[in-house]
Amino acid sequence: MSRNTEIHDATIGGVRRGRNGSVLITDPADLYRDVGSAKHYLRARRSKTYSSGFHADGIELTTAHIPLFFPRRNVRLFELGPGYPDTTLPVMRAAEAAGVNLSYWPVDISEMFLEVAAMAAEEYLPEEKIFRLHRRFERMSELNIPNPENAANIFMLGPTVMNFPKSYASRLLGSMMKNPDDTAVVIYETITSKNPIEKILQQYQGEEVREFTFGPLKNLGFKIEQTDYAAVFNKAAGRIECTHTFKKIWEDVVRDKQINKVDLKNIITDERPFASVWENTIESLEELIHGDVIFFRPGQSATTGVSYRKTASAWKRGFQRDFEEVTTYTAKSGSTVLAFLRGPKFDTSRPLISLAA
Repeated sequence: MSRNTEIHDATIGGVRRGRNGSVLITDPADLYRDVGSAKHYLRARRSKTYSSGFHADGIELTTAHIPLFFPRRNVRLFELGPGYPDTTLPVMRAAEAAGVNLSYWPVDISEMFLEVAAMAAEEYLPEEKIFRLHRRFERMSELNIPNPENAANIFMLGPTVMNFPKSYASRLLGSMMKNPDDTAVVIYETITSKNPIEKILQQYQGEEVREFTFGPLKNLGFKIEQTDYAAVFNKAAGRIECTHTFKKIWEDVVRDKQINKVDLKNIITDERPFASVWENTIESLEELIHGDVIFFRPGQSATTGVSYRKTASAWKRGFQRDFEEVTTYTAKSGSTVLAFLRGPKFDTSRPLISLAA
């Protein structure tokens, strides 16, 4: 099986049906499966609209609170989804001067991001102190890494926490925290009077973000010019949704572009498939997937990226329900918060179901 086919099949396995005929591809991993998507994300991070706001605040917050990352002389810093690790580089930079023996463990589904993070870390840490972990976050609990130096474990999810429902993020972090003094660190943006949702949405309007969030659809065989893009706030779900709406019907053919006993020329006429074929194909998502062909009606949308937003009090209340100790620090902007979480209140041994399941 080719790498492209693997990526396609992994993406299609996460497709879900939304309301009004929409399609949801909201497993965060689907945004980072291939090199092209990783490159688009790095371009988005360099854009002024996306890199300002909570990204800049996150660097400010970690820089201002570096001693909290060093509870002991020996520390293992696990960074979940580092991309370019500008949020944690200040911690690495300060370790030697603080007399801390720091090892860095980037965790990502993207091999490119692992390489980018490791190369950035090498400016401050020796190569033997950098350990790449190529895996989904949900599989971190399966690891049993020897810890002969009795190092403190810091699990840095950072702003990636906003990719998950809050309750899921807590369960995810808790599944990794096997020792009483393990610490999870998150960074989240809050909705305030000075940072209303309309302002937050502006970060998601650029062409770079459009290209990045189109990645899962590209991996399914579609082209970006076939869609219109918009970022909207789903108030009921409390999340920003990056949506791509199809201008007309386009077909996706999987498994090395082979249509299983189906000739699309005989199915699609103009911009409308024959009614009987359409009904058989659209009847259920299971049939869509197993039929190896995905159709979109004109005006049908696909949500390919979500980012959760709440008020500061709602974020904190949620984490306080799940952890014994929640310590927060707010950026000068008043809209971004750094939180240290310790002591999961729930049973961390329970299996964590992946969002892709």
